[in-house]
Order: sequence, then structure tokens, then C-alpha cells
Amino acid sequence: MVEWSFRGMTQPLSVAAYKINEALEENLVKMLPTEEELKRIIETYDNENENE
Repeated sequence: MVEWSFRGMTQPLSVAAYKINEALEENLVKMLPTEEELKRIIETYDNENENE
């Protein structure tokens, strides 16, 4: 779990370590696209930008 406070912060924030519990990880995996879906999205984006 990451905890932070923004009060008085003037520099970028980074996280050195994190832990995701298994239940959260399962929910995230369901929401993320598969490798094949990502490839199709990138190909579509590339093709659209080639035509501009």
C-alpha cells in the first residue's frame, strides 16, 4: 500500500516499492486488455496516423 502527503511538496513523487494484494490484482487483470488487444490498438493507431 502506498501512503503519501502532498502538503508542502515541491518535487516529483516516486514510489520505491509497492505491494498489490491478490484480490486487487485479479480485478485489475480483468480490466486490462490482453496482449493481442494491445497489438490491435497500436496497429489501428499507427494506421490512422499514417493517413494524416
